[in-house]
Amino acid sequence: MDLAILLNAGKNQTQAGNILGIHRTSVCKEINRNKDPDGVYRGVHAHKRYLAGRKAVKQPYRKIENDIELQKYIVRKIKNLWSPGQIAH
Repeated sequence: MDLAILLNAGKNQTQAGNILGIHRTSVCKEINRNKDPDGVYRGVHAHKRYLAGRKAVKQPYRKIENDIELQKYIVRKIKNLWSPGQIAH
């Protein structure tokens, strides 16, 4: 069941929380954190924001994407037909 569907069906935060098996304050936090600028909670947009946030958090730890020299090294080795295992060692 989706939170946005429950809210659109006229359920309040307490009822939606009971159906989803989470506390009403968690429902309130989710709505406030992920509602659109017009004040409406939309599950699809909330999920897109979640995915974007996860990607942003991981960005500093992406070794290849953050190192131009490493990218060049990998491309050179791939052109020389090295396997991923050979490149990693």
